[in-house]
Amino acid sequence: MRSLLVGVLLALTVAASAASVSVLDETYDAPPRGKLEGGASLVPGQTGQAVKLEGTASVLYDGLDLPREQGRIELDLCPHAPITPRTDGKHWMLLSDVGAGSAWPGATVIYWDRETAQLGYGYFEGGWKWLIAKDVEWSVGTWRHLAFTYGPAGRTLEIDGQVVARDAHARGIDPRALRLGYFDAYSVAAPVLVDNLRISGELADAIRCDWRVVCPAKDDLLDTVTLTWSVGEPGTATLALVDDAGRVVAPILGPKAVEPGVYRTPFDGGQARTGEYQVRLSIARGDAVTQQTTPLAVERELRWKPAANRMDRRFPLGVWYFWEDDASYINRRIDDQEKVRAYFERTMADLKRLGVNTIVANWTPRDHRQLLLDTAARHGLRVIVHLDEVNAFLWDHSRFARENYVAAFREAVGTVKRHPATLGYYLVDEPTPTPENAQKIEIAKKIIEALDPERPGFSCLLGNYDDLFRQVGYHVLLVDIYPVYTQRLQGDVLHGYISAVDHAREVAAGKPVWVIPQCFGFGKPQPRAIPTPNEVSLMVWEAIAHGAKGIVYFIYQSTTGIQGEWLQGIVNMDLEPLDHRHAEVQRVNAAVRKLAPTLLKLHWEKNDVATASTPNVDVQAFRHANGRRYLCVVNQDTHAAVTANLEFTLSAAPKVRQVRDVATGARVGDSSGASIRLEPGEGKLLEVGER
Repeated sequence: MRSLLVGVLLALTVAASAASVSVLDETYDAPPRGKLEGGASLVPGQTGQAVKLEGTASVLYDGLDLPREQGRIELDLCPHAPITPRTDGKHWMLLSDVGAGSAWPGATVIYWDRETAQLGYGYFEGGWKWLIAKDVEWSVGTWRHLAFTYGPAGRTLEIDGQVVARDAHARGIDPRALRLGYFDAYSVAAPVLVDNLRISGELADAIRCDWRVVCPAKDDLLDTVTLTWSVGEPGTATLALVDDAGRVVAPILGPKAVEPGVYRTPFDGGQARTGEYQVRLSIARGDAVTQQTTPLAVERELRWKPAANRMDRRFPLGVWYFWEDDASYINRRIDDQEKVRAYFERTMADLKRLGVNTIVANWTPRDHRQLLLDTAARHGLRVIVHLDEVNAFLWDHSRFARENYVAAFREAVGTVKRHPATLGYYLVDEPTPTPENAQKIEIAKKIIEALDPERPGFSCLLGNYDDLFRQVGYHVLLVDIYPVYTQRLQGDVLHGYISAVDHAREVAAGKPVWVIPQCFGFGKPQPRAIPTPNEVSLMVWEAIAHGAKGIVYFIYQSTTGIQGEWLQGIVNMDLEPLDHRHAEVQRVNAAVRKLAPTLLKLHWEKNDVATASTPNVDVQAFRHANGRRYLCVVNQDTHAAVTANLEFTLSAAPKVRQVRDVATGARVGDSSGASIRLEPGEGKLLEVGER
């Protein structure tokens, strides 16, 4: 009963101490408050200038301090091209506040649906909650006024001053970055002009902390946190860190006279010992004092320093491992431990036969991790362990402000870090490269390193990942490249794949690049986009030729569509080889495994050594750590074997003494040239002996 009364008292206090506030008034006539990206431009608008969206254009608004409980977002909008249903699976995106990816807890998105071309205002909380603007015409050249509201009374969607949809969904919006237009690869910017973007809301006495834990070790890991607090009416404010009994442990600010507004105060934990506390905001108005609190933990034992990168010592030949029937992501599990044991044993024995040495184990239920690791260790496999506990925070960023993530991460890592099969930890999959995402993943990675400096954190990256990779400081650039969705691996498709590997190598800047080649098809009843014979081989060899230091095939198991698409993996639902890919992966792995110790010591460099006179043969050059030169030669024809004839450049030829096939040790050439036979999609590594 006491907690109920306190809740009512706080609610009444907030209602009695609220003030209206304007957060943003963007007319685009002055330099915009938002950052124009992806080709967004300023053009004549309804009044003055407007921003033009299309394709990948977007405008990012960061650090807005959106009203949490009650607010209104409105804008003027005019289509400059038809908004019609799409067939490529992408929505017409107008506005999003997503910090990590669509369909993540707390996400708000506003877009025209790809199938109906109707405008929807959606909020994700265990499922999408939609307001739909039905039977509205979006004519090219016609301006409309749109408004989206949220608050205790629910949400509304307004067009031209009329409410066209409403609901009673009362949860407020979390403060985060807003983005107009393009968000990720599953959307395109709606073809519209946007003018007069305004955001307003209600201010109340409130306090929150951007991070739930402060680690005052002065080691660049959450040394300070920021307290964001607001005042609805004039008063005198005091901030203090207090214990469970309400005793002040560390004064923070005040007493200080304040006007209505939003304030930020940094705090480093003061002299408080490790433990759980509350930050208390007290506002005095005459004889009345209101108090608001937010929890904060002080963690003095956690110490971080950059961990050595040990991943440059390992060449993974891995697979993505996802058992659909036993996956926490979709709330499925097998309770029969013997069935779980038999499944792990059968699959990992097969993976060992395939020449696999590494698995990325996604969404294994927590109580099955130990068995998975034990089975992997028996078969000589190392595991990148997916930690639901970490992923949950990176999916829902608001949890960093609500829950003790250091304690959660410590418990998760502690259960597996000493296991000999544990290679590292999978943090989050394909994160959207936003500044907020990069910040949160960087902190999560540092905490993991502080808890276990021997085993790094991983994420598969895609899209414009350059800045995110650098800021997070991943030890490995793990990147998926799936080129054969609709076309074969030749011509521009092959060149695009190679360019993607080249780009990854440049971004990695000396760190290992592990490429995830497409080893799957999708769709039922007729699977589509399954790589044809030798296409997987070609993807692997071209990745190696352009500097990859690891291969992780996606995906080993097939799926039935419960998780999303029907994926046709290396094995079918009965764990039998689905088609030619099983034998092809085994063959390629056997060839690469022999070369791995040498490949790990090679550094890609611009090829000024040799060229191929044979068509469809790629020649790439490397320098060994000992100074010797190597060539990787790849047959890009997936149908016919070739004899590749190499000619040395005028500058290189005089230095060449002999050319040796690294795999067989056979001599295959000298200064006059070299000749090797390559099967369809095959590559070979050659050592160039110099005088």
